[in-house]
Amino acid sequence: MVEQIDSAGAVFAKVQVDEVRDVRFHDPSRGKSYYTATTVVQLPALKGGQLVPATVTTKSPERLKSGDRVSVLYAPTQPRLGAVAGDKSDLEDELRGAALPARLVWLLLAGWGIGLCVIVVLVYTEQGFRTLSRLRNNDNAIRGRVSHAAQFRDSSREPGNSAAPSRSLSVETTAGHVHLLVDLTEQDLPDSVQGEQAWLCWDARRGTGGRRFSPRVTPAALISDHGWVMHGTLTVREGQLLAGGSAPVHKLIDAAGDGRLLRLWDPHSKWPLFVSRSTLFILVLIIAGAALMTFDVASGWRWAVGIAGPVAAALLAGSFLMDAKPVAGNGTG
Repeated sequence: MVEQIDSAGAVFAKVQVDEVRDVRFHDPSRGKSYYTATTVVQLPALKGGQLVPATVTTKSPERLKSGDRVSVLYAPTQPRLGAVAGDKSDLEDELRGAALPARLVWLLLAGWGIGLCVIVVLVYTEQGFRTLSRLRNNDNAIRGRVSHAAQFRDSSREPGNSAAPSRSLSVETTAGHVHLLVDLTEQDLPDSVQGEQAWLCWDARRGTGGRRFSPRVTPAALISDHGWVMHGTLTVREGQLLAGGSAPVHKLIDAAGDGRLLRLWDPHSKWPLFVSRSTLFILVLIIAGAALMTFDVASGWRWAVGIAGPVAAALLAGSFLMDAKPVAGNGTG
């Protein structure tokens, strides 16, 4: 109704109350008490025409009676469209076509932004954004031997921090005993693996800046002489302790001694490159639709996005599952 009245040339006016019925008193626990009522008012037509009655729902601090005047929104050129009770401040959001008040939209956007920043900081400090998908020249490596699965408690955390111990793989290196943080138990570790020789590689640059948000762990990988690789993380403190006995990866040769350079490849860490374009396109559409709903858009677009949202979510799930299926006959698992 507000949209129709506004399109016909809406104005705010003080009009006379002709009849009051269905009066109700409201006394909220917080805020001031008020009255609501179904009120019949007389709308003046343009250029002195006859008064046109209209029924509105009013909200007032005092009980209304016949002869009082209330503020309404109506179109003088088409008074038979009816009216809506309220002044400019009461109907501001309705006149803008907003689903939410502007201050609430900005509050939600601010909360979303703060939450995103918190997530980014937590991911960076706990895991970092980089995985050892490829060994770089600045990565370090040290010779070691697989020992056993163990529980590890980081002693570098602040005093009084009662964080639960982490699962880890104990590795004996030429520079000392360290823990590769990985979700592994003693039952998960085959007996044949224990005692194997391997290279422990890690990003030696992380955590060395001494800044406020310096991370506590750095990405690492254990590369066995028998060809298997185990990805995990290494505490920055233990990585710094190994620095004296380690060397840059590009200077190291594989333990087999056949002249092959030490290499590492992990396709799972680059998952966006292995997701189809259709999956990424649908994901972008869903995010764009959610963002669009926070702005002032026409009702037709709002209905279209509301209907397309669940359909796009179902398509996204199906497309992602199709991406995850192994290719038949390629001999890989």
